[in-house]
Amino acid sequence: PNGVDLRKFDVNNYSSEETKELKEKLGLKNKKIIVTSSRLSEKNGIESVIRAMAELKKSFPDLVFLILGIGELEDKLRQLTKDLDVEDNVIFHGFVENQKLPLYLTMSDYFIRPSLSEGQGISFIEAMAMDLPIITTPVGGIPDFIFDKETGFFCKPNDPESIAEVIEYCLTNDLDEVIENAHDLV
Repeated sequence: PNGVDLRKFDVNNYSSEETKELKEKLGLKNKKIIVTSSRLSEKNGIESVIRAMAELKKSFPDLVFLILGIGELEDKLRQLTKDLDVEDNVIFHGFVENQKLPLYLTMSDYFIRPSLSEGQGISFIEAMAMDLPIITTPVGGIPDFIFDKETGFFCKPNDPESIAEVIEYCLTNDLDEVIENAHDLV
């Protein structure tokens, strides 16, 4: 299995002032942030998260899905965001350099990638190292390190309703033990 450099992916590397400044710069002050760092391709399930946001925004209007990445589906996903009227809840930030990624993870509250297929997925390990609860699917190599409600949370692949349910669970429950377990595993 791959690993991450825990000197680089450490929440203690960033002050609350730095994360506050980035949130303000992105217009995300006082928002709950679900982040993904992902290529915008079919296999990463981003469309399903956008569809879930249409339901979630009713109960959680300050919830934002922050997409860090680019890819062939970007235009299609942007149009879907408009069609579902979730433009205030879905932010396409674009490519983020690897050395800047930890700061974006630090300012976020959750990491999501409901993959349809996946090898090991280093992005998950990076987010776990940064103490983010992980929301994903039990496909490919993911079940080798994500154990439902132990080191992360599983939703069903290609299922916006399941994604919304898991996100709501995460928003309304104490996740400290899961976060600690995931960090210890990394």
